[in-house]
Formats: sequence, C-alpha cells, structure tokens
Amino acid sequence: MKTASATLALALAAGVAQAQLDLYLVQTEDISVLSANNDNATEFWMGTNPSAIAFDGNSLFVGGFLNGPAPQTEDPDNPGSFIPLPWTVSIVKIENFLDTPNRAFRPVPDSRVTASGGRGFTGMDFLPGAGLIAAWDASSFGPDNQILLWDIETQLNPIFEQGGTGSPFDGPRGSAGPAWDAGFDGNGIDFQREDEGDPGFGTPDGPLPAMLIWDAGEPAKRGPLGLNPATLSGAVGATIYEVGTDGPNLFDPVSATNPSTLWRDLDIHPTNGNMVGRAGNEVYLGTRADNDTFSSVVLGPISAGAPFVSGQHAEILHGSPAGDLVVYNDRTGFSSDQVFTDVIKAADFTGNAVALNFLDSDGNTASLPDGNGYYSFSWWEDDQLLLVCDFIARQVYVFSTEAPTSGGCSVADVTTDGTNPGDPNYGIPDNLITVSDLTFFVEFWIATDASVADVTTDGTNPGDPAYGTPDGAVTVSDLTFFVEFWIAGCP
Repeated sequence: MKTASATLALALAAGVAQAQLDLYLVQTEDISVLSANNDNATEFWMGTNPSAIAFDGNSLFVGGFLNGPAPQTEDPDNPGSFIPLPWTVSIVKIENFLDTPNRAFRPVPDSRVTASGGRGFTGMDFLPGAGLIAAWDASSFGPDNQILLWDIETQLNPIFEQGGTGSPFDGPRGSAGPAWDAGFDGNGIDFQREDEGDPGFGTPDGPLPAMLIWDAGEPAKRGPLGLNPATLSGAVGATIYEVGTDGPNLFDPVSATNPSTLWRDLDIHPTNGNMVGRAGNEVYLGTRADNDTFSSVVLGPISAGAPFVSGQHAEILHGSPAGDLVVYNDRTGFSSDQVFTDVIKAADFTGNAVALNFLDSDGNTASLPDGNGYYSFSWWEDDQLLLVCDFIARQVYVFSTEAPTSGGCSVADVTTDGTNPGDPNYGIPDNLITVSDLTFFVEFWIATDASVADVTTDGTNPGDPAYGTPDGAVTVSDLTFFVEFWIAGCP
C-alpha cells in the first residue's frame, strides 16, 4: 500500500486529491502456446502475437496478429526445404481461463482469416445476451467479413452468426475494435426500422454493434457506424446511425494534439452509452446526451500524437471503486523498452487523469516487464477484474480492484515453509506455496477444524457465486478447492 499512500500524500500536498485506483496483480497467464512454432497449420494457431481479448467471466477469447516472418511448412516434394504458408490469424477460446488446472482450448468457428503482415484482430467486445463481436483488418476496405458476430452463450462451441458486408466501398474495414451500443440509457436502440404507426416503432430492440472506420469519406469517419446486428452492413441506408444520419460525432479536431481519424479502437459504456475512441494516440471521451448526440467530447492526457501506430486501445471500467473511468495505453512508437506503468494510464470522462497503482498481492509495487506498448484490455465488472494482454510477452495480467484476503500469495499460502506446531511462524503466510502449506491444511482438514479448513461452500464450482465462501462445514469441496490453488502456486 506504500505506493497508493505516497500518491495520495503528494496529491494532498498539492492541494488537489487526484482520483486513483488500486489494481492488484492476482494472476499472470502465459498464452504463448497459441503462437507455438510459428505454425499456422494448427487449429489453435492465433497468429504470432495476441492483439485483442474479450473475457466473459469464465472464458478468455484471444485474437491474433501477424508480426514477423511468414509461417512455413516443409515442401513435400523437397524434404528439408520449406515453403511459406498463407498468413492467417484466428480467435481461440480458453475455457476456465482463471482456473489453470481445468483450462481447455477451443478454436472459434469461422474466425480464421487470411491477413497480411502487420495486420490482425483489432478488437473484440462481449455483452451478455448480445454476443461476441470482433474486427480484423484486411488492410483496405472492400473485403467482406471484417466485423464478425458469434453467439457464445448457447453452447460451449461458439456459433457464428454474421459477417459484415456492404458499404459505399463494399465491406467496411475492421481497422478499429468494435463495441456493443445499448444506447444512452442502456435500454437499447430501435434498429428494426418499423414505419411510423406500426407496432414497435420507436421502441428499442436491443443493443447493436458499433464500429469506427477511417477510410470512408466525411462525415462518416468522424464517428461510429451503428450496424444492424442482423446484417452488419455498412452500406449507405443500411446503417442504423452514422455521423450525418442520426449519429454522434466523436471526433474533435480543435482540441486534439494530433487530429486524426485513423481510428484504432472503440468502447461503449453498457448503461449510459458514453464512448471512448482511439485515433492518433488521442483518447476521445464522449459523454452521451441521447442516442444521437454527445453533450461533450473531451480528450484524455497523452504524451504525444501518433497516427500511424497501431495497437492503441481503451477500455471503460464501469462500476469500478473509482467510478466510471477509462484505461488506455499511451503508445507513440514500437520500441520494446516501454515501461508498463508509463504506458498504461487512466482518465475520467471529464478528461482528468486517474492514477493507477499497480500492486502485488502484498500491496507493494508490482513488478511487470517492459514491452512495446501494445496492450489490449477486457474489464469484467461482476468480479472487478481487469485483464491486460501483453502483445510482446504473450502474457495476460489479471488485476483485481480488491486486495487479496489470504496472505500475499493465494489462499494456499497458509504457513511459513519448514515450520512445525509450536514454532513462532507456524500458521503465518510467507508468500510461498510449499509442501508445508499442504501439510498444514490437510492436518486441519482431517481434524475438521473449520477455522482453517473451511474455505468454500460445499458442492460449488469455479464461477458459482458461493465458490470460495466458507459455509461452516469441512468437506471434500474444501480440500479440492485448496489443492487446486496449491497446484497453481503463486501468480
């Protein structure tokens, strides 16, 4: 907690208490297996690097990018020689993502696409009851299906529903991550377009996919296109809204350091419709007045403009302890020595900076590797989790807004290594997961001593509301719960 306290003290000394948010690193997960051997012939190949993620509370969806030499395969007519394969990227679903021992992988149907080097999936968004939408960049407008939609709730295997087609330039380009828009009041948008006087006219039909494009003419490129989820068409007359046709204008060329409509990402608040867009490294923050307009558009603080740098992302942390705020990466270049805490920033919707304190489970400053500034985000409000995907390290950092409640390591850290009953540190966590912890717990479990061995509710599983909540009884569920965390070790 020293970092958080110091930040607050400095702010108070300056006469202004800057808003801040503590984020505790609770897990670090390596997903490099999805880029293994640079072999896009395997069904779980996502690309050379992860470029976009979405989390649904259980499964993580990872979209890939092509960065580096083309994948190769051995020439069957000339053993020992290799020929390049078509470049492809795809989305892979990692089920039970936070429960490492029970993790499973599944390729997402119809997500594998052929892309060129330096391109891949630009963003994804999941909204319960609506589906998973994703965009990938085919380098130009024209190719269809650069925005895609799946039903991921009906069954374990995602169901492909629709790909985007049709615009003044054929298919809309997927150069910026898409987002679900449930309107300024969270009740949805009328996209069925009934005639006046018909049943349903003016009545919201539900959320719709929105996307930003930068290779269309004015005024469309100044704000998002609202698409009909049944068609995902960007054609003139087929969009539900766009700037100039009942659409909000997110672009602010007057205030921007580097006014650009080379859009890279979009996120939309699920209950009030506020939007954040990324272009030229700028952070455009739009507060919704109604479905068609913003009451204000302001900019978040950045170090410099950078219109030709990809991987500039943003995520709205709705319902965080610090209120609704936006987390984003301040990415101005491609060097691999960019400091994590210098790159990842936050702002509120008035454009004021929000301090982020990245902490380990003991409340000390977390140790995170340098990277190339390319990070993608996914926020899960129900569990107060922010997932940050590191493009270059191929890792996902899982942060919680809630401080760990059992020692610094995990619930499996229950005693000091090498101690025995009667020793001063027996029963004192030491930030290590060792055999001593397992022995300590099992002894209390055999004795049915609920003071230590009651760690979860009997019969619950990961994802259940009462999972991890003591119920006053010592059962096999408690032992299973503890052993899973013990096997997983320290994050």
